Amino acid sequence: MYIQTICVGNIETNCYLVSGFKPGNGQIPGILIDPGAEAERILREVARKNLKIEAILLTHGHYDHTGALEEVRKALNAKVYACDREREVLADPAKNLSGDLYVFGPGHGTSFSADVWAKDGDVLELAGLRLKVLHTPGHTEGSCCYYEEAEKVLFCGDTLFYRSCGRTDMPTGSMQQIAHSVCQILFRLPDDVTAYPGHMNETQIGYEKIYNVLAKYASWETDI
Repeated sequence: MYIQTICVGNIETNCYLVSGFKPGNGQIPGILIDPGAEAERILREVARKNLKIEAILLTHGHYDHTGALEEVRKALNAKVYACDREREVLADPAKNLSGDLYVFGPGHGTSFSADVWAKDGDVLELAGLRLKVLHTPGHTEGSCCYYEEAEKVLFCGDTLFYRSCGRTDMPTGSMQQIAHSVCQILFRLPDDVTAYPGHMNETQIGYEKIYNVLAKYASWETDI
């Protein structure tokens, strides 16, 4: 499995180029996850690795993960996938933060939409991979993760960070929901699964079960 991290934008969002095939002399299929900013840089890396992007996957709708979406979607002619519970956040500039001074600036509110609305439990067969959609609300109502079981890899957006989790004080966020998503969904994955988050460095599920700020809420008998 090939994974390249491109850290983009003023909030240093992790954009991922992913393929089930190793780059070589010929063009190989790939996917792009969370094109948050710097579209030209992302497109240069796609070309440099000779990838044919089959799909653009979004972990959630915040502008720091979607800011370059329209430009790369048009350039790559690729379908956009997002969780069906994230329609409202993607469509509303006040909820996707595209009009917020903290992220972008006044007067630039943008509405987004996906071509494919995935549901919890769907398996996306793309670029030689089988990515299972895990609906993990909390950072936003429609936040999701993409889990490749055979490769033991999880793309977790802003749901899970190294020893931490995403903010819950923005529209549709919920601390109770993110604690449930992390402890009752992600912590049930095998310990040796590597998690690739929306910001900062990758980590492993087993490590987070011990050291994550939400680990104290974990319970295998009952939900939170």
